[in-house]
Amino acid sequence: MHRIFDHCDTETLLFSIRRISKYICAVVETYDRFALSWTFTSKFDDDDIFHLIQAEQVVSLSFLANQDMSRFDINQFTRLRSLTLIGICTDELEKLFSTMTINSLTSMSIHLCHMSNDQTLIPSLSQFNNLSPSQFAFNEVNKEIRWIMSASLEKLKYLQINICSYNEYVILLYHLPNLRIFRINNYTMKESTLNLNVEFYSSLKSLLITNGSITSVQLESLVKLTPKLQYLMVKNDKLRKFDSIFDGLFWEQLVISQLNLLDKLDFFFSTSSYNDQINDLRSIILPFQTPFWTNKTYCSVTCTFVIELCQIWLYSTPKITPNIEFSVRCEISSVDGLYRFISGPIHIRYNTRKNQVCI
Repeated sequence: MHRIFDHCDTETLLFSIRRISKYICAVVETYDRFALSWTFTSKFDDDDIFHLIQAEQVVSLSFLANQDMSRFDINQFTRLRSLTLIGICTDELEKLFSTMTINSLTSMSIHLCHMSNDQTLIPSLSQFNNLSPSQFAFNEVNKEIRWIMSASLEKLKYLQINICSYNEYVILLYHLPNLRIFRINNYTMKESTLNLNVEFYSSLKSLLITNGSITSVQLESLVKLTPKLQYLMVKNDKLRKFDSIFDGLFWEQLVISQLNLLDKLDFFFSTSSYNDQINDLRSIILPFQTPFWTNKTYCSVTCTFVIELCQIWLYSTPKITPNIEFSVRCEISSVDGLYRFISGPIHIRYNTRKNQVCI
């Protein structure tokens, strides 16, 4: 039953499920994987919670900036594995870290509020050596945030950053030798940084980039540092110019020359249909029908003309496209090269192998 509880929020467990019967109440009281979240939507207060559960039963904590964290002795959560801090300022964060002695954390997520240019996050991690999470999420890399590259985080395996430049990408890979999964939500890069003299290779296994207007040249610069990459995802929901990123030959050469260990590739790009460079959808999908694509299982590719949006989408399938409730569109798949006119939700796809619509 505890495994079922893992999929329930704390409010539901304590104020609904717990009241079903004495037996269920007893089972809830023995549950030791509670996730507490103090957000705008939270309906409980501190007295309600800690009257019903013990601190050692909590494995996950989330705080918003408007919460007074000084009310809590965070070190009482001796089994805490995940900590999320949203909208926290640097002073509060440094105060928290200076008193934290928990060594059980495996995941941490920090979203800083606005930080002025003359502020530093934490100049030293000497007071923070007990924390060595394997997963870390951060909203923005700043030139003053040196503690990410400190010894206490050298075992980091998963890193998620909202905004990251190429220089920061290189520095992070260099200082985090055990990093295996790197997710960048907004990637920025100047062409002038492409000539950086970088002479190391990362052991990164998965690289995920979303909402970044990355060019083919920039992408090549990223993956040349990650020859052991097994999974690559590049997704950009914004319209972009029709360039070599839409060319199957570019992707084929990229994988062959730099990503020999790649097992899976996911991507999504869109461009305006008002483009003289585009003759038809078949001309876009044709380079994805070479033996390289048909003999390998990286992904199949679909090209879609979304009529009401006047957009052309190119994406891997199973698709990572945005969900649209209703659309009329023309699609062509690299699997069979046949046109299909479809009317319906965009998250419903047509299985070309079985000739049927799939949810």
